[in-house]
Amino acid sequence: MYGIRGFGRGGHRPPPGSEAIASAKQFSLRRIGRHFFPFFLRQRKRILLGSICLVITIALGKAPPLLTRYLVDQVLLPFQKVPWTAERYQTALGLGALVVGAMVLIAAGNYIFSSIRIRVIREAGITLVRDIRQHVYSHLQKLSLRYYDSTQTGEVMSRLTGDVDAIERFFGSVSDRLIVNILNLMITVVIIFYLNWRLALVALIPVPVLVSVMLHFSRKVRPVFRQIRDRMGEIHAKLQDNISGIRVIRAFNREPEEMERFSEKNESFYQSQRQGVNLFSRFFPLIHFIDGSGMILVTAVGGWMLLQRDSQLTIGDLFAFNAFVIQLYQPIGVLFQSYASVLQTGASAERVAELLEEEPDVADDPDAVDLPPVQGEVRFEQVGFHY
Repeated sequence: MYGIRGFGRGGHRPPPGSEAIASAKQFSLRRIGRHFFPFFLRQRKRILLGSICLVITIALGKAPPLLTRYLVDQVLLPFQKVPWTAERYQTALGLGALVVGAMVLIAAGNYIFSSIRIRVIREAGITLVRDIRQHVYSHLQKLSLRYYDSTQTGEVMSRLTGDVDAIERFFGSVSDRLIVNILNLMITVVIIFYLNWRLALVALIPVPVLVSVMLHFSRKVRPVFRQIRDRMGEIHAKLQDNISGIRVIRAFNREPEEMERFSEKNESFYQSQRQGVNLFSRFFPLIHFIDGSGMILVTAVGGWMLLQRDSQLTIGDLFAFNAFVIQLYQPIGVLFQSYASVLQTGASAERVAELLEEEPDVADDPDAVDLPPVQGEVRFEQVGFHY
């Protein structure tokens, strides 16, 4: 079943916690990419189609605020400055109907392309993870028996199921949300500078603060996420050992001792989760406070600019600008949450990468001759026998 390819590394295991912190410090996108990027390439057609639909949906999503700006500046305000007549009423009604009709068509197009995008991206994600899981399982078949002697079965199961499932959740939803909001943010920045570059600079004031908070959060939470995944692996390993050995445990009346050991593992996992909860409870409200302050600042400065006699900012501009500012800060908040998910997935990907980097002690000679296809017969050539 396992072949004859050598033995695992085995040996002494570092104390719990130190392994998590050390591995978190060695977090490397290059290392993860080396193992998983080939699986991305297999899905490049689906990813390309999804990306095209993504760009279209984002572009369509930017149209409603601009149409609202046109409706305010070119339809509502001009007609308020002159007496209303039946002809002007019909003109305003026709322009308003065109704007509303355009918004309906945009919503329909957004639905169609979003549906296509979600389907192809999700299919790419589940296919990619299926191939990764198959690859990991195939690698497990090649590892030496000594690796299984020195590694708890529950730990291996945790990496093959729990960590791979975390990668699947990332590719199923988080990656899509991440890309959507990055592109959304970039396009929104371009539009607000087009509308009014001075007000755009005001809107961007909170961004460096948000980035610094995100970087500080990542430094704090990355080792915690890795520790949580490791503690979960320890619980799986303990459960696997206890359930498979339940007859021995009961025969020797070891239930109280095993319950105490499991309680220690469970409490350690609980404390690691509490660390993560404490970090999230401090940072996420801070993010909402910062982007809310930015919205107030934009509204105040925009109102002041409207009151100036030589102001080039129109009421329609301010309406559209406020809508785009929401589209500016909302992706930043979502990116912050997605970044936390990226760190969680990174911890799981690191654990899977460590498993894939396990090498058997006994390997084939690089110069070994490949065995030709076996035909079901044996020939003895130059074989001798003597006492």
